[in-house]
Amino acid sequence: MNVTSATVIVDYRLVSGFEAERQKLLAPEYSDRLSKPLAHWALPTDRHLPLALVGRTIESLIHTPFNELYATPGVGPKKIASLIRLLARAIQNAPAAANPIVNRSDEPAHVGNGRPHPALVSEAAWVQWRTSIRRHGLERETLGRLARSLQKLPRAIWNTQLGHYLDLTLEQIRGLRGHGEKRVSAVLEIFENLYQILLQVDANPHLAVQFRPRLVQQLESSIVRLLSLSGAPSADEVRTQFVDPLLELSRLDGGDLLAEVAAGRLSHFSTVQALARQKGLTRGRIYELWGDAAAIVNIRWPEGQALVSQLQAKLAANPLEPRVQGLFDAALELWFPLSPQAESAPVQSSASRRIAPGRRAPVRLSYSAAFHANGLTAPSEST
Repeated sequence: MNVTSATVIVDYRLVSGFEAERQKLLAPEYSDRLSKPLAHWALPTDRHLPLALVGRTIESLIHTPFNELYATPGVGPKKIASLIRLLARAIQNAPAAANPIVNRSDEPAHVGNGRPHPALVSEAAWVQWRTSIRRHGLERETLGRLARSLQKLPRAIWNTQLGHYLDLTLEQIRGLRGHGEKRVSAVLEIFENLYQILLQVDANPHLAVQFRPRLVQQLESSIVRLLSLSGAPSADEVRTQFVDPLLELSRLDGGDLLAEVAAGRLSHFSTVQALARQKGLTRGRIYELWGDAAAIVNIRWPEGQALVSQLQAKLAANPLEPRVQGLFDAALELWFPLSPQAESAPVQSSASRRIAPGRRAPVRLSYSAAFHANGLTAPSEST
């Protein structure tokens, strides 16, 4: 080693730092980490990684004299300092990345939209997330069911189950076809959100949770209330407890345009062509958006078909007023087109006819006009 005063100080700090982390890792509570390679705690954004050492296990490194490590070809002060940082990460109870990431700049592990950046999540954190999700038996849940919004999730993976990723390392996920930075970030956001929630579940083992979108929970509660009524629901109840939440779900997961076009489907005021002209879209695009509305409900609420069919059966025994029945049937055909009861239900009004591609059909131009068409008052006009 050089004997200048500056290098002596640097070398002393490196020696003392390495020894401090080594002593911690020798403690029994960290024995489960000794068999893992140093690379397990490395982040793609780390600089000056000691590449000659990252393949060695923690146990091998802490039982190697400091002078031997320092004498490794290609290893200098900066790389030894990086080695010490990685050893410190191995000691953390929450491995690097869960929420704050330990890196050279102490930057958070998220990009501007709140998603964890793929380059700022370590394999150690990923193992922790996977282990927690597997322990709680969430392998069969789909990404689309658990995403904050389907607008943030590529449609190609809406139906992908969490279990698809549970046996893969981050490096393997990045190597999957079509898994660029945006898609990997979307996947990691879902896993991290679940992990943070499950931490609270683990701390309260007497409780259990069921994951579902908040709007879906509200919809189910509303429909259960409608099913419990002794007679037919009122026009206001059909609107506020069935149609409004479905429109909001379309807006959350498909955007404002989808919600507007979905509202247009509920009316008999105009043709598909007129709606397309008003929105500056082709008729084919209108049909695609209507299909998207049904697809969103199917992803977010796969149990919805059965529950809504129960509601339809109740209404068949307790008929609604014609104008309310028309609104209900139109909503049923838009968001639940695969419902067996919807397929066999008698046509109640012009608004309830199934609309096939290539055919002119009655649609609603706006949410407000939709309710006027059925003799109702739109929510925005009731205040």
